[in-house]
Amino acid sequence: DGKRGENISHNARVIKNIPLKIDAQDVELLEVRGEVMISRERFEKINKQRFEEGKSLLANPRNTASGSLRMLDSEVVAQRKLEAFFYHVSIAQDLEGNSLLKTNLNSQQSQMDFIYKSGLKSTKGLSGVFASITEVLAFCKQWEAKRPEYNYDIDGMVIKVNAQKLHDLLGYTSHHPRWAIAFKFSAQQATTILENIEFQVGRTGIITPVAKLTPVQVAGVSVSSVSLFNQEFIEEKDIRLGDTVIVERAGDVIPYIARV
Repeated sequence: DGKRGENISHNARVIKNIPLKIDAQDVELLEVRGEVMISRERFEKINKQRFEEGKSLLANPRNTASGSLRMLDSEVVAQRKLEAFFYHVSIAQDLEGNSLLKTNLNSQQSQMDFIYKSGLKSTKGLSGVFASITEVLAFCKQWEAKRPEYNYDIDGMVIKVNAQKLHDLLGYTSHHPRWAIAFKFSAQQATTILENIEFQVGRTGIITPVAKLTPVQVAGVSVSSVSLFNQEFIEEKDIRLGDTVIVERAGDVIPYIARV
């Protein structure tokens, strides 16, 4: 409801790389943030098993990971072999209640080291600290180049200001911090066939043309229909039924027909 989330502790306990006890290194109160993921390799094995059992296939690793966390049966969750990556220390206080974010953990780099030494899986070794934005962008481009071979679905990088004191100075908007920004990779593309165009009538009476495609995998999602919000493009290029088209999708952006 914006204040209370679902209790998924029973499922977090069966994720093998989340230890039930950690070496908190004299920290009395600790809150770390992370994300639960499933590797491409593991996802393919799950779908292969489901196919052999005659079950419907799972859509993509991201939805599988988030859906698994909400399941009631922890045994099924354990079989899926989810993994957790931790990337941020939100609260760290010593025995006297003093914030360690102003002393020992006063940078992103020191927080990553702390998370790693605590026994939690972190992005240490996958990230870096740089002196200029040119170096930052070069590092992001390197990751974009090796993205197809990486064992996890990613759609970009997160660029953060290293110094914690600058986080406090820059502050937040109503929904995101000003000291972090996403570097989104270029859209992923796939080639398919335009089979049909249907017209859907919404509850307000608005008619929306929808392209029906031969199903194709784009950014980990099977796409079989796209909303033709760029209808003018279709008409301008004289795209007709049966034509081969290229579909683009960038992260969570709605897929669309990019070009013939």
